[in-house]
Amino acid sequence: MLRHAGVLRVVAAFALALVARVSGDAETRALVDHVVAEGGAFHASQEVKLLGPGYRGIVATSHIEDGSILARIPWALIVAGDDTCTCAKLASKRLVERAEVDADTPYASHLAGYDARLPCAWPESAKAAIADLPPRDWDRHAQWFERGCLMRPPTNAETRAMYLTVARAGG
Repeated sequence: MLRHAGVLRVVAAFALALVARVSGDAETRALVDHVVAEGGAFHASQEVKLLGPGYRGIVATSHIEDGSILARIPWALIVAGDDTCTCAKLASKRLVERAEVDADTPYASHLAGYDARLPCAWPESAKAAIADLPPRDWDRHAQWFERGCLMRPPTNAETRAMYLTVARAGG
């Protein structure tokens, strides 16, 4: 079963009972344990690791057969919607606002340390360093979110959720 989630497509209708190795910090371990406790799983030939401050990744530790299921993330943990606007609104409610009251949730804790600011929110000196790089319309996401999605100025939590949605969607 495929379901569109912004630009993210997720396959959720399969069974997997394998757990990857985890390295890095206690927060990474807590995040993996949380996914597994909710019914998720990771392929045994993978390692979930801290790649840098606020950035985690999953890497292969040995050969993985073609067609293997790499991970199963339970639907209850996925922020999904029919379009990017819906995803950003749900992210605000389920991740950002929840993190403010429930910071001990592993993913909410991870997001608190993740700097997802888009270039439109960078200091002027940082913007100057990328001024000649495409796409040059660095504020297009912020303008779209305020004028085309919410139809009003966003709250700080909504802006952060939009940044997280856009940063993770690659768009």
